[in-house]
Amino acid sequence: MTIYCLLVGINEYKIDPRLSLNGCHNDVDLLSKTLQLKLAVKEENIKSLKSQQATRQNIIEQFQQHLTQQAQADDVALFYFSGHGAQSKTADEFKDIEPDGLEESFVCHDSRVDGSPDLRDKELRYLIKDLTDTGAHVVIFLDCCHGGHGTRLKPDKMEQVRMAPKILEKSPLSSYLFNQRMQTDLASTGGLAEGRHILMSACQDFQLSREKILGKDFNVYGLFTYSLCKTLNTLQYPVSYRELRNRVHAFVLRNNLNQSPQVEAIAGAAEMETVLGGEILPNTLLVTKGKKEWTVNAGAIHGLNKQDEITLFKESKDSQQQSNPITKANIKTLNSFDSLLKIANTSQLDRSQYSAIITQQSFEKMPVKIDCGDQSPVIIKLLEKEGNVQSPAHYLKHRPDNPDYILKKEDDNNAFYIVQAGDDQPLFIKQENVLDTLNQLASIARFWYKFTINNPVSNIPPDAVDIVIHYNNRDYINESVAFEYQYDGENWQQPSFHLELRLKPNYSQPLYCALLFFDGSNGDITPALLSGVWLSHIDSTQQGKLNAQPIVKAYEGKAIRLGIKDELLERGNTTVCVQDYLKLIICEKEFNASIMSQQGLDLYKEKSNTRGLHSILDTLMNNAHYRSLMIENEMVEVADWTSKSIDITITK
Repeated sequence: MTIYCLLVGINEYKIDPRLSLNGCHNDVDLLSKTLQLKLAVKEENIKSLKSQQATRQNIIEQFQQHLTQQAQADDVALFYFSGHGAQSKTADEFKDIEPDGLEESFVCHDSRVDGSPDLRDKELRYLIKDLTDTGAHVVIFLDCCHGGHGTRLKPDKMEQVRMAPKILEKSPLSSYLFNQRMQTDLASTGGLAEGRHILMSACQDFQLSREKILGKDFNVYGLFTYSLCKTLNTLQYPVSYRELRNRVHAFVLRNNLNQSPQVEAIAGAAEMETVLGGEILPNTLLVTKGKKEWTVNAGAIHGLNKQDEITLFKESKDSQQQSNPITKANIKTLNSFDSLLKIANTSQLDRSQYSAIITQQSFEKMPVKIDCGDQSPVIIKLLEKEGNVQSPAHYLKHRPDNPDYILKKEDDNNAFYIVQAGDDQPLFIKQENVLDTLNQLASIARFWYKFTINNPVSNIPPDAVDIVIHYNNRDYINESVAFEYQYDGENWQQPSFHLELRLKPNYSQPLYCALLFFDGSNGDITPALLSGVWLSHIDSTQQGKLNAQPIVKAYEGKAIRLGIKDELLERGNTTVCVQDYLKLIICEKEFNASIMSQQGLDLYKEKSNTRGLHSILDTLMNNAHYRSLMIENEMVEVADWTSKSIDITITK
């Protein structure tokens, strides 16, 4: 099996300098490096086109030459596009396919100049069809708004959206690539040809794809692409496209609540297929001595944070077996792909390279902006002094250029409140004391840390246990679900569903599971099962007498109703949409899942004086322990664990 990749990133557009983006070239470089290091793709099999190289004609030619003409049966062909997406009026012949008269398109470097059109979705469709006819496994990654909202957000003006304008002139069929084949297919089948492929896109068709400053090199990347590469870099074993999407979504949500990456299996493809053929290289940490510093070949893109602890071993087999440890080290300087170390005891180091594993991981502080007028300097100083672990400064950092949330103050009184970056709507109850508002922000930080926490060195595959939601006479297995209120003629009824966990038939070992519900509206975290449960195919009267079974139904199989809080329904919006999440934690041994719980915050409501609720301090926030922990040069076993999540959308 060979993997062929065509990567397109466009920062500069010939038609208008104002359409320029900042992160698309970085996206291409990052994805190229990730494909080489994590999936062993040969450099000569990766073709990159940037800005001036990414003309419409060159993209088409390189798609045909580098992918279609080279890929054979059982090979993998990947096409990636980072840049502007747009909409245009489609030809009259496609009115049955596009009822609104609009089609999606990708803006090339020379699009809309000298008669060169965008690359339209129907043209890409035929390029893909010819590629799939080779028998190759085809994957399309799109980091653009391809559903009618134009572009990605620019990092220097995050509240401003620059959209590639729609093309209002109607396109004649003769202007399309493959127009004769299109006309033949429309006449014979009433539709267009379609090739079997997997499509993963940065967002839903009504959302914006954001680019922002990410990573320790402070470069601009597409949020989707950075999250995709970070996820691929932390994988230890092959996963499905559905699982990849869920993991990418967890990273994206931490930075942008209004961007939900999507995966689609088209023309007979399957979301449960393994990503890019399944050739995932294991994470091998190598500690190397330079001229003055010790470095490890991992960084922020691999999920590491400053102060993370690793343990050194002489041989890779020792690190795999966690035997004969040499010493500990901590991340001193975190970069994107490699990091500098502070080693506890260098006297035992007599060689220039060691194998290593992560033994303790901290968490990254959430970036916030303080926008409170003349009181801002005082509040910023509060975040510069951490104090004890209960201090909000332990979870927050002032980063005005690229925050996740903004703390604001009303001009006419002494009320403080929180908004998400790019939105002026207060999220929670306004506070008279700024410390109370900082505690609200700290609660949000803990919420997202708990939601994104994962164990990249786990040997337990997340698909060992399925999350099954039964809704509207269908089983959603490890899938995101969209619930809707139903009107019965008199009242709006909350959606009702059933929930269960199923241990895969081919997994022989008992596993302890906890399923947690993350309330996306107020930060509440509660058990979706009354307590953790054992899942096992072994009869409970045998081996250890576990009270276990392969299937566990939440609330003894009773229907569960899920609704939207009154404060949100009373805000006067025509349609209210809330996103919640289910997170499953799987472990070899029984554990106390209650340490993940936290009480939510009171939502903002006009003319309400109720004070916000404070979250409890959870021991999990100090650090997350991985497979083993070093104490006085002895390795103490810690049970292996892993996690996965799905998102739930509720609309009224």
